[in-house]
Amino acid sequence: TIAANIENLSNAESPVYLVDQYSGINPDIDLFDGIHPNETGEVKMAKAWYNKLATVLDTFQHQSRNYYVSPLGSDMGPGTLSNPWKTVDKVNRVSFYPGDSILFQCNRVFYGNLSISNSENSDEDPDLIISSYGSGKAIIYGGKGYGILLDNCSNMVVHNLKFLGAGRLSGNTSDGVIIRDCHNI
Repeated sequence: TIAANIENLSNAESPVYLVDQYSGINPDIDLFDGIHPNETGEVKMAKAWYNKLATVLDTFQHQSRNYYVSPLGSDMGPGTLSNPWKTVDKVNRVSFYPGDSILFQCNRVFYGNLSISNSENSDEDPDLIISSYGSGKAIIYGGKGYGILLDNCSNMVVHNLKFLGAGRLSGNTSDGVIIRDCHNI
């Protein structure tokens, strides 16, 4: 059986978990062709994954990391110093944890609207840091939009960066820095 195979494969260094995605699926309602899930089936399967991951990750201790962004990087990379990300858009798609640092290469321009939201940390958590690395300041160019939006965040430090936009005469109607529903920023 599958459960027996998992028991044989799983060990303390590399645990393997079984996620039962079939229980709770009604083939007449949750499968569009009797085999493949439709939208309601996908939601039920996602909940099965989430419930298993939540129990596994409950004891997860995040190790703070530095994430690097450079115009010479690639958004397909891990965001390390030797293999940095390239764009603001990539940063916007990642979930960060207390103690993490997002570091943009100094004296370089990054185009886009940096947006960090729902980064609610407890007062005991270390700060999430957004800054530059190297000697100088990175520039976040928001064009006709904002340079950075912090929404519903806490325990963050933003420093050693320049936020620039196209200017009001060029049609920019947004503020360069927006901090909304935040504390300890």
